[in-house]
Amino acid sequence: MFSGTIITGLIIVLVCIIPIILMFLNSRIKKRKIITLLNSLAKQENKEISQFDVWKSNAIGIDQNHSHIFAIRKMSDGLLQYSINLNEVKSCKLINRNKTTSFEGGSTTMIEQLSLQFFFKEGIKPEQVIDFYHIGFDTYALADELQLTQKWEKLIVGKLN
Repeated sequence: MFSGTIITGLIIVLVCIIPIILMFLNSRIKKRKIITLLNSLAKQENKEISQFDVWKSNAIGIDQNHSHIFAIRKMSDGLLQYSINLNEVKSCKLINRNKTTSFEGGSTTMIEQLSLQFFFKEGIKPEQVIDFYHIGFDTYALADELQLTQKWEKLIVGKLN
């Protein structure tokens, strides 16, 4: 009777732990796929990613030696790929669009868009935007996109100066 209780307890623990392990493994596999896509995008231009960040199904990376930014953003209808030569960029600006909603007893501010906007030197290209979060396309809640956007703006602006 005592061994039956132990076996039942072990089965319950396994039923609780196995889904957590599977979710963890699945997220690691997705992250590896995104990193592989980012690296292959860089290799197409004979560049090598030296620093990168991955969030949700998106990634951004830089080839420090060639001053080149690469980014991948998974959308519901496909994959957006960005390749930006920082030698052609005049400036980079963080876009943080907010919406304030008032309600009885107060108000709340909600982030609608977090992006990096690149302005190119005269006549090279029109401006380009890499979204880190956009309420119209992303179905998830914000996690650390604000910190990532600030980190990458600082890194890029430092590379431009």
